[in-house]
Amino acid sequence: MDYNEFKNLLQESEPTHLYEELIKKEDRVLKTVNRVVDYSNRKELESKEFINMSVGGATVGFLQAMVDIVQDLTKAKDAAQFASALYKGDRVIYIGILVVLISLFLFFVESSSAVN
Repeated sequence: MDYNEFKNLLQESEPTHLYEELIKKEDRVLKTVNRVVDYSNRKELESKEFINMSVGGATVGFLQAMVDIVQDLTKAKDAAQFASALYKGDRVIYIGILVVLISLFLFFVESSSAVN
């Protein structure tokens, strides 16, 4: 809509009617923008979920979680802070992966020493 069309619309219609039309259009635009933002936020959250990560992303997440856990454990002053350092966010998944890796390592060490 150019300036002349807008000017004609102002002259032809009542101000309340024009105001109502503008509010309706504004509401439609606002709803559309909100849907786009919600969709973008959903996609961003889904890409950060562990199940949707690539192996490289999971490795980076694992290493970052381990560094964060060590930093939080060094700052922990009581049992509650110790527990929250271990269970914060996705750290439980990475702790489970660490336990599996340690158990596999111990299994292979034990089985290789049993062969000799």
